[in-house]
Amino acid sequence: MNRVFSLDVVRGMAMAMVLIGHLSVRGFPMYLPEPLASFQRMSWVSMEVFFALSGFLVSSLLFKEYSQTGKINFFRFLARRGLKIYPTYYVVVLCSAAFYLTRGSFEWGRCLRSVFFLANYEKSFWPHFWTLSLEEHFYLSFSFLLMLSLKSARSNFRLLGLVGILLPLSAFAVRNYLLWDAEYASYYRHLNPTHLRWSAVILGAWLGYFHVFHRETLIRMYRKRAVFVRVAVGVIFFLLSLSPLRTAWVARFGLDLSAIAGVCVCWIALGDAEAFAVREKWLRVFRFLGKYSYGIYMFHYPFRVLQMYSEQHYLGGPVHPILNIATYFLVSIGGGYCLTRLVELPVLAWRDRHVPSHSSAKEVPEIEPQRLAA
Repeated sequence: MNRVFSLDVVRGMAMAMVLIGHLSVRGFPMYLPEPLASFQRMSWVSMEVFFALSGFLVSSLLFKEYSQTGKINFFRFLARRGLKIYPTYYVVVLCSAAFYLTRGSFEWGRCLRSVFFLANYEKSFWPHFWTLSLEEHFYLSFSFLLMLSLKSARSNFRLLGLVGILLPLSAFAVRNYLLWDAEYASYYRHLNPTHLRWSAVILGAWLGYFHVFHRETLIRMYRKRAVFVRVAVGVIFFLLSLSPLRTAWVARFGLDLSAIAGVCVCWIALGDAEAFAVREKWLRVFRFLGKYSYGIYMFHYPFRVLQMYSEQHYLGGPVHPILNIATYFLVSIGGGYCLTRLVELPVLAWRDRHVPSHSSAKEVPEIEPQRLAA
């Protein structure tokens, strides 16, 4: 499994923001002092970083295979993605189904939406499942569109490029139309649906295209504008920390701004890869979080709900905030680590033996599917 240190660090930083964001979960708010409150308000932006990473990594793998062989084995790609995502995901789904059955609150609708990756259109077992749904839709859609593009008389990705421009524009237009007179956005009507949330993954796919076919130009452009790119990302993050996600202006314009910031963060990781490597000693914690982020992401939200529920109903009320937060971080990270070691890695070892990847390029790391539930 090939990994890139700087991208793992970025993924780990985003995972840390996810954990901070979910100190409060639905039904169990936790009010934090500044600056943690600002981090919590803007923690949803880490989702756009994850989406941009997924778009970049998926497109890089496919474009790399095409550049080396002149064709793409889509069946192999989708099989490898499935073996990466499904085992851990469905273990959590099965455990969740058992949990709700024992409580007598099992709902078939939520179960089916969890099983078939429709969690971003209606409620599923857990709110954070919606991000996996969006990414699954992207994997399938991108593969299908790339296959159609390669079947054209001129295999130059024109169809894919056209769709890659029109989809973000249409998402922006439709979302703004739906929010025209609204003060607050709805998760399942305005914020979570795939057709309204393409921007980050598609911008990430564009980055992957340029990284494979125009890498030197991409890196040279970044190094000429590095200060501007970093400042722009900082300004966007600051603006988005001022208002909650459901505020209308954030939903109308902030999602696309955060998508731009997300892909710029990935661009920074590529352009400053050597600087990340020099600081490896100080960034190991984030690298660890990045390496195990999928397992941590899948485990952390159910645990947080169970933790807060147990404190309220079995421990006589909230425990000391420091103990509460420390327990949440340690158990979430530890549980995610165990989930990765016991489920994900053994399946990946089997996958690499029986469904080998075409590309062995070191610059294309393993894809990590995980995101932030708003």
